[in-house]
Amino acid sequence: MLKQLTILTAFAACFVFGTNVNAQAPAAPAAAPAELSLDKLMPAPEKLDMKLFELPKDASAADLLKFVEGLEAKIPQPKSEAEMKQLVEAMSKTFNAVAEKILAMEKATPEEKAEAQQLKIVALSAKTSLDPSDKAAAEELKAFTDTMIKNAKTVDEKVKAWQMKLQAIVGAGQSPDVFEKLNALADEALKEKEDELQILGLEVKAQSCLSKGKQDPAATGEMVKFMEGILADAARSEKVRMKASELKFLGLLLDSDKDPAKQEALDKFFKELIAKDAPLESKKALYQLRLQSLMDPKKASPENDKKAAEVVELLLKEKAPELRSLGIAVKSSLLLKAAKENPEKVNDLFTFADSILANNPTPEQKEQVLGIKVQAYIAKSQADPKATDELLAFIDKSLAENPQGKILTSLANIKIQVLINKVMEDSKRLSELEKTFAEFSKNPDLKQLVDSVLPIIYMVRIKSVADQKGSIEDLNKILADIKKLMDKEEGAADLVIQSQDAIKKIGENNNAPDLWTKTVKDFADFCAASANEKVKKQGSAFSGIIEVSELIGKPIAFEGVQVGAKENGQFNSSSLSGKVYMIDLWSTSNAAYFETIEDLKNLYEGYKEKGFDIVGINLDENTQMLQRAIQVFGMPWPVVSSKLTKDGGKALPEVFTAAGSGTKILVDKEGKALLVSGDMNEIKAKIASLLGEPAKKAEEKKEDPKK
Repeated sequence: MLKQLTILTAFAACFVFGTNVNAQAPAAPAAAPAELSLDKLMPAPEKLDMKLFELPKDASAADLLKFVEGLEAKIPQPKSEAEMKQLVEAMSKTFNAVAEKILAMEKATPEEKAEAQQLKIVALSAKTSLDPSDKAAAEELKAFTDTMIKNAKTVDEKVKAWQMKLQAIVGAGQSPDVFEKLNALADEALKEKEDELQILGLEVKAQSCLSKGKQDPAATGEMVKFMEGILADAARSEKVRMKASELKFLGLLLDSDKDPAKQEALDKFFKELIAKDAPLESKKALYQLRLQSLMDPKKASPENDKKAAEVVELLLKEKAPELRSLGIAVKSSLLLKAAKENPEKVNDLFTFADSILANNPTPEQKEQVLGIKVQAYIAKSQADPKATDELLAFIDKSLAENPQGKILTSLANIKIQVLINKVMEDSKRLSELEKTFAEFSKNPDLKQLVDSVLPIIYMVRIKSVADQKGSIEDLNKILADIKKLMDKEEGAADLVIQSQDAIKKIGENNNAPDLWTKTVKDFADFCAASANEKVKKQGSAFSGIIEVSELIGKPIAFEGVQVGAKENGQFNSSSLSGKVYMIDLWSTSNAAYFETIEDLKNLYEGYKEKGFDIVGINLDENTQMLQRAIQVFGMPWPVVSSKLTKDGGKALPEVFTAAGSGTKILVDKEGKALLVSGDMNEIKAKIASLLGEPAKKAEEKKEDPKK
């Protein structure tokens, strides 16, 4: 199916269900104009071009389908209900015209004709959703789908035709008789001789009952009775009866949620189904449904915990490896949860893992055991730091058994990650990491893993030089290797930039306070002189850092669109004149930034009474998530977008983008840049030197009533 079909159905659904497409849009008129007026559809300068819906002449089926796909990027978002109705009508006519042309083409492929049928269904469904009283459109839609079913030659074609008929009913909108139509469709499908169509009928009936259940709680009971009728029909195949059993179980499950007294009937039916020699996927679905219900946090109780444990034990006794693997996964997660709550129970995880190994596990289950033991050691390390060394010993023992494939990669990856964490805590263990990395580098099966962790290895090496008070010469050897890497990896420049603090520390240790500046200039020159385009491209990162550093002492002035303000109003840095303020550069893709939000809020609250302020500059190319991020994290300061402009205004200075997410620029009362840094401690110290100690919190100011 064309993904672009969702455009029209989404707009039609919004119209049918009254969704407000734009919270700031004015109230929609009671009815759309009688004639389609494309000039009035969008306010200037966003008029919808009449040519947008003109079909290309003498186009092939492929060209027409591409034309439909291209509409997605061209159509504007409607700003009122009337505009939406007009747009749906225009697109419906276009989709229908394209479908008719392709279906009439002798040279169109079966795939193209199938897509044209989908277009026709969507177009006619949208038409009936606009006007449920349009009986002619409804009859045309029914006749078209019935013809598709009649002309279907194979079972697959027939099933697809029935699915399109279902799509037509749903796509036509939530008319008063929608449930009757769905039930009628289910009854029709159940009269067909093919199992696949009968199963489709059962699923439609279940969907009808479940949808109706939102309004009528008795609908799930109706679903159970219907499925029991199917099960009582000896003429139905075992395949159809199994599907009816699954759906009856689902109905009982939902009924028992409403009435706990029905739990006994549910448990009894579940055990009956599990005891049958049912298809693997059916059994798996039943187990998953039951466990999902029993382990729902909202239904937590000792009784449900006991039942969940019983279901897991049934899974572990199943013959099918896939079902046993499911049981292993669920039981290990339950044991891990218990171990986190009580560290003394971690041994239960080890015991369970060993019991799996003693019962002829599959390769997949051996990999599960690996995961269980790793989790057990990690849980154990919360109370005993030595457990990570035990984990390394376990991995070495496992590697000595010469595992292959995923198990080898998993073991190697875990060992590397554990050692990296060890080195971050104690840089003296770098040699152990280097030795392991060298061994893994010789194994061609681990090439992808080695390549992926190589950047982290370089950063750990630089940090180790800083921690061990190594020489500038030691650093230069690592930087020389990074320069070689830049020929292959476009992101190699990030290794240097992310090691900024470590390089500065090496400079301090060696009485070279300008080491970071020299390193940046050296890499900028190296990139500029390179004949390799990959290396040249990375030079912009270093040039940006130089440009940002040159801001110090210079006036800062900017204006832009403040997101979240009334109608996304204009913000001008002149409004902060006379204040010490901080420009906070960030992006929604920088997860590490959000970890600093609370620290920033405390800084803001501590100094706002002393004239301090913050203005956020968002660097996202796509601003779709921006408003949501501001709301979720509750930023109390203004946030300006670097990409949004208003009334012909200019974009924010490019130097902000060059500085990158996470960078802060401190500006003095005269509007000049004082400090550019990503180090919060450095920024706090500078603010304290300018404004003194932060104000105490209100609760800290309250005097003791006894004094």
